[in-house]
Amino acid sequence: MKKNQHLKILIILFLVVLLIFIAGLAGRGITLFDVADFLFIRPASNVTIYINKTKTQIHKLSSLTKTKLQLENKNTELKKEISILEERIKLIQGIYEENERLKNILGLKKRYDFKYKVGTVVSILTDNFNTIIINKGERDGIEINMPVVCTYDGKTINLVGIVIDTSSNFSKVLIATDPDFYVGAKDMQTGEISIAQGNGKNLSIIMKISLPKMQNGDLVTTTGVSDIYPENIIIGKISNIKKKSSFTTEIIISPYVDFNTLYEVMVIYEK
Repeated sequence: MKKNQHLKILIILFLVVLLIFIAGLAGRGITLFDVADFLFIRPASNVTIYINKTKTQIHKLSSLTKTKLQLENKNTELKKEISILEERIKLIQGIYEENERLKNILGLKKRYDFKYKVGTVVSILTDNFNTIIINKGERDGIEINMPVVCTYDGKTINLVGIVIDTSSNFSKVLIATDPDFYVGAKDMQTGEISIAQGNGKNLSIIMKISLPKMQNGDLVTTTGVSDIYPENIIIGKISNIKKKSSFTTEIIISPYVDFNTLYEVMVIYEK
């Protein structure tokens, strides 16, 4: 009972204080609406504004994220399209280069009398690049000791090597830089004739003379004296002249053929 009385007293006191406070406010021209506005309406309004701003920022962030994802997806698609276009360009370039090589090869028929078959290099067998395999063999009429040449411009032919073995569909070619390779050589500037031999990287001529007429830069071709090689096939050019002894000089010939990138070749089957 005492607790209830105390509670009633507190409530009455609170109401009295509240009335005095309201009366004081009224005396100053402050209404209950002003109090409610200050205590409840304005805070609620500020909270609403903050919530709306937060929603707007979230919406903008969501839009930016969506736009970023769309741009990333578009970028990925563009990269794929660029990759496809690059592959197509490579294919077209490859076709163009192949057509140019074949056109150059066909152009030789107007300049030379010998007959040949076009083949493709399919393998290099040794670490020193001294033997290659081509995709022409006995079925194509290829035989051992047939010379193998190539062209870069359709006007001149370059010595590659000689066929040393055949199967039905393939042939093995010993290239001109192999130490077992020999060929009659002629200096186009001096007319001097000798024998060139492969030395692993280039070809060399051993002259039994201390001061040969040959000079660096001279063009060296086949002689045409052999039953194997037609005349004027380019072997290479003289790149170095080394005196070996009082009466011996070594002439180094750098081949015109780049054996590392060699692709199409021609096998001469009739001079």
